[in-house]
Amino acid sequence: MHSKKIMGSKFIKYIHLINLLAVVMFLYGCDGCSTTNLPVKPDKKALQASKEQKYEVQVERMDQELFEAPATQALYHNMEAKYGYFWGIYLNHILGIGNPSGQNNSEVLRRFTGNKEIRGLYSKSNSIYKDFTPFKEELSKGFSLYHYYFPKEYMPRIVTFIGLFDFAHPFTDSVLGIGLECYLGADFKPYRASNINYPEYKLKFMNKYYVVSNTLKAFAYSMYEPSSARQPFLNRMIQEGRILYLLDRMMPQVHDTIKMEYTTKQLEWCYANEPQIWAHFIDKKQLFSTSVDDYSRYLKDAPFTAAPDFPSESAPRAGIWTGWQIVRKYMEKNPAVTLPQLMQENDYQKILKLSGYKPR
Repeated sequence: MHSKKIMGSKFIKYIHLINLLAVVMFLYGCDGCSTTNLPVKPDKKALQASKEQKYEVQVERMDQELFEAPATQALYHNMEAKYGYFWGIYLNHILGIGNPSGQNNSEVLRRFTGNKEIRGLYSKSNSIYKDFTPFKEELSKGFSLYHYYFPKEYMPRIVTFIGLFDFAHPFTDSVLGIGLECYLGADFKPYRASNINYPEYKLKFMNKYYVVSNTLKAFAYSMYEPSSARQPFLNRMIQEGRILYLLDRMMPQVHDTIKMEYTTKQLEWCYANEPQIWAHFIDKKQLFSTSVDDYSRYLKDAPFTAAPDFPSESAPRAGIWTGWQIVRKYMEKNPAVTLPQLMQENDYQKILKLSGYKPR
């Protein structure tokens, strides 16, 4: 165990709070495992109902259809008929190669699918995701649980595609996309090319272990996206925290590092410094700030939380993580509150008050 050494501020380094059981549960699943160490107790009734329901998500492999057939006008029309509005989004916004109703579309498509680098990208992707069954099964479990809690809400079509690294999870009113080129592993050399140049802190999360979690998270954002209007920082924290709590319920046996896209050390740092993080927000009067800079410091992705007093070994997005813990406490302290009620509650001070959140 690491010592609680003061690091030039009130923050400390990290202590090992994540035990081996949690890692095993993530890598091999949890059927029959103890769940006493999970931060949120699984909803046994929901799990049982979702198993009986046997919901199977619809996954369509647009990437394979597009790259495994000649790029003819007939293929273009078939794709347009099958994918409708999303096909237009793919061509015009994701690829930027033309208007879906324009001239010579099949020729533009042929040049794209015939490009050497693009074909290499597809080849790498298909070597990992040729059989998408394991991911489909996990997505089905997550959406089945969502359907249990929200039986009247729609279930999206899942469409996999190869894009240009800009859109990992685009969504329309009926389709949720998965840009497989964003999950090819940290050693995929094009990620470091000058025209792409992903930051190093992102690369460790761009692999197959994050496909399901990020897809379900993108769906949650599509349904309950935090308001873009300027509002108190507390509101944004809790709105973001609710998204992750919804992920808790859709993926109850998946480790927090996956849901939050944290390394183990980053998660440990948050737990070790939870009282200090909260004291920082109180002391700096952050909770009622409407500063865009505060949104950026505490909510946006980065190598660490770049804010006054936060050390360089801090975890990024400390505001989101704290909002998550507030929501978890609120739901723990108020078991009569349903998940739909939580997602519709707009009195964020009420959530904070009834959570009794005061880490020590």
